[in-house]
Amino acid sequence: MSCIGLLVQYSSDLQKRRTDRQTTRRRCMPFGVWLNMLIQTEVTRDAAQLVAKCRNAVLATSDAEGHPHSAWMTTQVTTDLEEIISITAPNSQKAAILRANPQAEWMFASPSMETIVYLSGHTRLIEGDAAKRYWDLMPGKSKAYYRKYCETEDYHKFAVIRTEVNKIVLCKPYVVRRSGSFHCFTFFAPAGKIPGVGKAFALHRLHRLDAADVHAFEEKALAIRLVYDA
Repeated sequence: MSCIGLLVQYSSDLQKRRTDRQTTRRRCMPFGVWLNMLIQTEVTRDAAQLVAKCRNAVLATSDAEGHPHSAWMTTQVTTDLEEIISITAPNSQKAAILRANPQAEWMFASPSMETIVYLSGHTRLIEGDAAKRYWDLMPGKSKAYYRKYCETEDYHKFAVIRTEVNKIVLCKPYVVRRSGSFHCFTFFAPAGKIPGVGKAFALHRLHRLDAADVHAFEEKALAIRLVYDA
């Protein structure tokens, strides 16, 4: 969106506030705060739409000695991007790594790689009777794969990988070819609350864009990086 387009939309939003009798006495939202919230809404929507289309993602982990490990996994993600689940064998390498270091990151990408979403958070393994609820949430094709691969239908013999997302990163690496700028947006969500589809977004503190950031956005010369934390 161009600078003029942003100002027109901002002016329109202010006019709506002034004509609303219930908000006439409210203080008008500063442009920097309004711009932050506008981008937050659009970025979160784009991230949720991409993840909803992806059944597979790359799980990146690191063991206690710092050695990296990645695996291509079938996933199930809640619509609010708050939780990611997958299934693995309890004796797999990734299961052993997650027991030692529960921090993990998932990478989802569009087929063209023009948009990439990273979801990070604390991960735990769920086994035994507690795994049944998550097993029931998995798509039929995923269940069929695990049944064939492990030669069993007993969910007690599987381990559920469950990641509670506390960080969202949306990247558009190919934008640099068209506009000369690299776009990367990051969200840190307080107490596990993720700004998702149909979910209220509450913040204790908001890092506003300063004048230099707004200028960079208007000129498309630099990436805008938004960070929300508790």
